[in-house]
Amino acid sequence: MKSRFYDNGLQFECTGCGECCKYSDAVVYVTDEEISSIARYLTSPEEDFVLNYITAFRGKLVLKSKVDACIFLEDDRCIVYSARPKQCRTFPFWPDILKSRVRWSQVSESCEGMDQGKQYTAEEIREILNESKTVNGLDQTN
Repeated sequence: MKSRFYDNGLQFECTGCGECCKYSDAVVYVTDEEISSIARYLTSPEEDFVLNYITAFRGKLVLKSKVDACIFLEDDRCIVYSARPKQCRTFPFWPDILKSRVRWSQVSESCEGMDQGKQYTAEEIREILNESKTVNGLDQTN
Protein backbone atom coordinates (compact mmCIF):
# COMPACT_ATOMS: atom_id res chain seq x y z
CA MET A 1 0.00 0.00 0.00
CA LYS A 2 1.27 3.45 -0.94
CA SER A 3 2.54 5.58 1.92
CA ARG A 4 0.29 8.55 2.81
CA PHE A 5 1.01 11.63 4.91
CA TYR A 6 -1.75 10.56 7.29
CA ASP A 7 -0.32 7.09 7.98
CA ASN A 8 0.35 8.16 11.57
CA GLY A 9 -3.14 9.58 11.89
CA LEU A 10 -4.62 13.07 11.93
CA GLN A 11 -6.49 15.11 14.48
CA PHE A 12 -9.89 16.64 13.84
CA GLU A 13 -12.81 17.72 15.94
CA CYS A 14 -15.59 19.82 14.50
CA THR A 15 -16.06 23.03 16.45
CA GLY A 16 -19.18 24.01 14.55
CA CYS A 17 -17.50 27.20 13.30
CA GLY A 18 -19.22 26.95 9.90
CA GLU A 19 -16.14 27.82 7.85
CA CYS A 20 -16.48 24.64 5.77
CA CYS A 21 -20.00 25.83 4.82
CA LYS A 22 -18.80 29.11 3.32
CA TYR A 23 -17.76 28.04 -0.14
CA SER A 24 -19.91 29.79 -2.73
CA ASP A 25 -19.06 27.23 -5.40
CA ALA A 26 -19.53 24.18 -3.17
CA VAL A 27 -22.10 21.57 -4.09
CA VAL A 28 -23.60 19.39 -1.36
CA TYR A 29 -25.05 16.20 -2.78
CA VAL A 30 -27.95 14.60 -0.92
CA THR A 31 -29.66 11.26 -1.07
CA ASP A 32 -33.39 10.67 -0.78
CA GLU A 33 -32.78 9.32 2.73
CA GLU A 34 -30.88 12.47 3.72
CA ILE A 35 -33.64 14.66 2.31
CA SER A 36 -36.20 12.79 4.42
CA SER A 37 -34.00 13.01 7.50
CA ILE A 38 -33.36 16.74 7.21
CA ALA A 39 -37.03 17.46 6.45
CA ARG A 40 -38.03 15.51 9.58
CA TYR A 41 -35.41 17.35 11.61
CA LEU A 42 -36.83 20.67 10.45
CA THR A 43 -40.39 19.36 10.93
CA SER A 44 -41.10 20.30 7.34
CA PRO A 45 -43.29 18.30 4.98
CA GLU A 46 -40.87 16.58 2.60
CA GLU A 47 -42.59 18.07 -0.45
CA ASP A 48 -42.12 21.61 0.90
CA PHE A 49 -38.55 20.85 1.92
CA VAL A 50 -37.65 19.68 -1.59
CA LEU A 51 -39.26 22.74 -3.13
CA ASN A 52 -37.43 25.15 -0.81
CA TYR A 53 -34.03 23.51 -0.32
CA ILE A 54 -33.25 21.04 -3.12
CA THR A 55 -32.20 21.54 -6.73
CA ALA A 56 -30.51 19.44 -9.41
CA PHE A 57 -26.89 19.65 -10.47
CA ARG A 58 -25.45 17.38 -13.16
CA GLY A 59 -28.48 15.13 -12.79
CA LYS A 60 -28.05 14.70 -9.02
CA LEU A 61 -29.92 16.17 -6.07
CA VAL A 62 -28.08 18.91 -4.21
CA LEU A 63 -28.80 21.46 -1.52
CA LYS A 64 -29.56 24.94 -2.79
CA SER A 65 -27.02 27.45 -1.62
CA LYS A 66 -26.86 31.10 -0.77
CA VAL A 67 -24.47 33.37 -2.63
CA ASP A 68 -21.69 32.89 -0.08
CA ALA A 69 -22.58 29.80 1.95
CA CYS A 70 -24.69 26.72 2.47
CA ILE A 71 -28.40 27.41 2.72
CA PHE A 72 -28.40 25.96 6.24
CA LEU A 73 -25.69 28.21 7.63
CA GLU A 74 -27.19 30.85 9.90
CA ASP A 75 -25.18 33.05 12.25
CA ASP A 76 -22.10 30.94 11.41
CA ARG A 77 -23.82 27.76 12.62
CA CYS A 78 -25.33 24.83 10.76
CA ILE A 79 -29.00 24.71 11.66
CA VAL A 80 -29.25 21.05 10.59
CA TYR A 81 -25.94 19.91 12.10
CA SER A 82 -27.23 16.72 13.72
CA ALA A 83 -29.05 15.76 10.50
CA ARG A 84 -26.41 17.03 8.03
CA PRO A 85 -25.65 15.00 4.89
CA LYS A 86 -22.87 12.42 4.70
CA GLN A 87 -20.80 14.76 2.57
CA CYS A 88 -20.73 17.21 5.46
CA ARG A 89 -20.21 14.48 8.07
CA THR A 90 -17.07 13.21 6.35
CA PHE A 91 -15.33 16.59 6.16
CA PRO A 92 -12.31 17.07 6.19
CA PHE A 93 -11.56 13.49 5.18
CA TRP A 94 -12.29 14.10 1.49
CA PRO A 95 -10.08 12.90 -1.38
CA ASP A 96 -9.15 16.45 -2.42
CA ILE A 97 -8.09 17.41 1.11
CA LEU A 98 -6.18 14.18 1.74
CA LYS A 99 -4.16 14.46 -1.47
CA SER A 100 -1.20 15.87 0.40
CA ARG A 101 0.04 17.41 3.63
CA VAL A 102 0.17 20.74 1.79
CA ARG A 103 -3.51 20.55 0.83
CA TRP A 104 -4.47 19.49 4.39
CA SER A 105 -2.52 22.47 5.73
CA GLN A 106 -4.17 24.88 3.28
CA VAL A 107 -7.66 23.81 4.35
CA SER A 108 -6.70 23.81 8.02
CA GLU A 109 -5.96 27.54 7.78
CA SER A 110 -9.71 28.18 7.68
CA CYS A 111 -10.87 25.21 9.79
CA GLU A 112 -10.12 25.55 13.48
CA GLY A 113 -10.99 21.90 14.15
CA MET A 114 -8.25 20.44 11.96
CA ASP A 115 -5.12 19.35 13.85
CA GLN A 116 -7.14 19.61 17.09
CA GLY A 117 -9.20 17.18 19.16
CA LYS A 118 -9.72 13.52 18.36
CA GLN A 119 -6.83 11.57 16.89
CA TYR A 120 -8.03 9.48 13.93
CA THR A 121 -5.97 6.46 12.99
CA ALA A 122 -4.96 5.84 9.38
CA GLU A 123 -7.48 3.00 9.29
CA GLU A 124 -10.31 5.27 10.50
CA ILE A 125 -9.29 7.91 7.97
CA ARG A 126 -9.32 5.35 5.13
CA GLU A 127 -12.80 4.17 6.17
CA ILE A 128 -14.15 7.74 6.22
CA LEU A 129 -12.32 8.50 2.97
CA ASN A 130 -13.93 5.51 1.28
CA GLU A 131 -17.30 6.68 2.55
CA SER A 132 -16.69 10.19 1.25
CA LYS A 133 -15.55 9.05 -2.19
CA THR A 134 -19.02 8.09 -3.30
CA VAL A 135 -21.38 10.75 -2.09
CA ASN A 136 -24.77 10.14 -3.71
CA GLY A 137 -23.19 7.68 -6.11
CA LEU A 138 -20.69 10.15 -7.54
CA ASP A 139 -17.13 8.93 -7.60
CA GLN A 140 -15.08 11.80 -6.19
CA THR A 141 -11.71 10.16 -6.58
CA ASN A 142 -9.13 11.58 -8.94
